[in-house]
Amino acid sequence: MGLGTLFRRDTRDGLTRIWNEIAGQDFDSHVYVILGALERQGPLRMSDVAEAAGLTKTYISRLVRRLLDLEMVEMGEPSADRRELIIRISGKGRQVLDSWRMAARRTLVKFLADWTDDERLAFADLLARFAEDVEKAISTDVKSNSPRLEVQEVFVTGKEGES
Repeated sequence: MGLGTLFRRDTRDGLTRIWNEIAGQDFDSHVYVILGALERQGPLRMSDVAEAAGLTKTYISRLVRRLLDLEMVEMGEPSADRRELIIRISGKGRQVLDSWRMAARRTLVKFLADWTDDERLAFADLLARFAEDVEKAISTDVKSNSPRLEVQEVFVTGKEGES
């Protein structure tokens, strides 16, 4: 068991099921990705939502229609060229996102229940550092088109190209 476990789709889907159960909801993880992107970045064009979520425009279009019907997103002002729709998170969408985040925190508390205070603090510090380094690497990778590192190899050895 290692870092790969965290990145597997079935792990994400399993956590989504747990968080939905705690929050009393039934949405796939893409809903939370979209709502989170809209909350962080503000109103977005549909194409920007698709890019932020890493999904096709066709899938995003269907999902956004569903979110509009559920009143979790709202239509914004049309884009400058009027061909693209702008959407923004609604108050209901924020409530859904907040309840899901609370469920995620509750789950994390359960996972860390047997850890000491020092272990939890060290984990929080290291995880924050890891997330910052991944974010820097991804933004650098996108800008430079350099090859991505093999995450598991680097995680285990702390170096690129060694086992």
